[in-house]
Amino acid sequence: APDVLAKYISAKGSICVDGTSLTVNKVNGAQFELNIVPHTLQETIMGHYQSGSKVNLEVDVIARYLERLLLGDKAAEPMHSEGGTISRIIAEHRYLCLHNYRATIQFCGHKMHANSMHCYAIIQGTL
Repeated sequence: APDVLAKYISAKGSICVDGTSLTVNKVNGAQFELNIVPHTLQETIMGHYQSGSKVNLEVDVIARYLERLLLGDKAAEPMHSEGGTISRIIAEHRYLCLHNYRATIQFCGHKMHANSMHCYAIIQGTL
């Protein structure tokens, strides 16, 4: 994940990938690991991912509620302003809520285990 998003992805937290809510198992720098069970691969678009596939990422709704509670109307200000609201939030609170972040899978490798498939994805994108 790009730095702007990676710092808000935490182990045991939730992330929604193309409409499927998943638990983040491990975070290592800009990379994160997910467990994707065979049923999820069969019933969602995830079974068709390839290197370069576009995905939609969303963070946990509780993070969005917390942002709104802490910032009120300022939560709706543009996220791209340098030195503005978002930069200040990051500096002061060390979190940011991103909704409908567009990203590209640069690499997707699979490793099978007895009851699940681990999907290792390197995500890169822009706001």
